[in-house]
Amino acid sequence: MNLQRKGVSCPATCAFCESALENEWHVFFGCMNSIACWQKAGMWQLLEQPVSVSEGFQETAFFLLSSLQYNMKHKFAMVLWSLWKQRNEKVWEGVQRATSEVVTRAQEAFTDWNCVKSCGEVGITSVVTSHNFCWFPPQAGRVKCNVDAALFADQNGFGVGLCLRDDKGQYIKSKVLYHHGSPPPREAEALGLLDALSWLGELGMLEVDIELDCKEVVDALHGEAGSLNEFGDILNTVTSASSICFEALAKREQNIHGHKE
Repeated sequence: MNLQRKGVSCPATCAFCESALENEWHVFFGCMNSIACWQKAGMWQLLEQPVSVSEGFQETAFFLLSSLQYNMKHKFAMVLWSLWKQRNEKVWEGVQRATSEVVTRAQEAFTDWNCVKSCGEVGITSVVTSHNFCWFPPQAGRVKCNVDAALFADQNGFGVGLCLRDDKGQYIKSKVLYHHGSPPPREAEALGLLDALSWLGELGMLEVDIELDCKEVVDALHGEAGSLNEFGDILNTVTSASSICFEALAKREQNIHGHKE
């Protein structure tokens, strides 16, 4: 509607249901397409009651941003953004994104934002995080890659965040990946390590410290894990397929060495 007032030619009706008049409220809360996305994201139960009694989009959005818990308000903002991007892709590019794609894009953007935010908070000296972990810089001339996996059980998927910093703690580069499936946490972290090695190889970085949240992965690389099954298969791939000389570190633990000459 706002674009039409400014002389931009675009449909007056919703691009998805093709019946209702398109406005902010309908795009984000009123259309069955948006409701399906909120349901897929696991948030509709939090939104349904405020949406049903509110008088407008801005009122509802600000109420939710002020009342939702920390993680949920950021997830809410990312889904809003992904819904608007979905609408623009349909209107201007003729691209129809599935509900699952809208939610996955929001999750990846949120994970990416968290990764970049955490990188910006790292200084030259070690930093204590909210989990009482310490980040220590690598030796002079080396770089460190932090690997973290996050499970999304309700979406049958998991994300991997990779963040590369130099010996002064300065941000170099980051990457976020999303995989389908719900492996145990240690397998997700091991797959994250495999992702990191592949990414570092693409970047041409052959000597890197890699820091993991999961001590069990680090111990297994050191040969202290016993029977491993699928977990062991992933680690065998890590040690046999990588040409990178890397030093695997567990937060709060001593270094262990894992490398392939």
